[in-house]
Amino acid sequence: MLTLMRHGEASWASATDEQRELTEQGIAFVNEQAKQYANRLAPVTRIIASPFYRTRQTADLVAAHMNTLHANSGAKAEGAIEIILDDRLTPDTPIPDAVAALEQYWKPELLVVTHQPLIGLLTSYLLQGSILYPEPFLPGQLISMDMEWPGAAQGIRIPH
Repeated sequence: MLTLMRHGEASWASATDEQRELTEQGIAFVNEQAKQYANRLAPVTRIIASPFYRTRQTADLVAAHMNTLHANSGAKAEGAIEIILDDRLTPDTPIPDAVAALEQYWKPELLVVTHQPLIGLLTSYLLQGSILYPEPFLPGQLISMDMEWPGAAQGIRIPH
């Protein structure tokens, strides 16, 4: 299962786009999403994310929630959730480059934290094989799809 998540709401009060940080509302919503989708996210052991600060924050919040959930369940954890930062997951990355990042770090249960417009285009590509109709994503929103390998029209959307 592949889960794609847009970073939480971010402030515009930064010197550069790369340095934008999550707002208090963004942090709260990401934490709520992690709780609401805990069962879906429970098998995740690897997160790949854009190196932009707001995506790193989002990935860290989800990973912390999942690590706490695993510790509280008494399940034997193999260690903390691995977070990998990759420049191929920034907002304007071409789809082939983003897919190459997914292929490089592929695991059966993977969470990707990235930005619009990339996440909308990537979702459309993985589900429909085309980027003509990008999926809309609100900050902090996620989508899961079942797939064996990331490729054009290989995903099947998992309903919420």
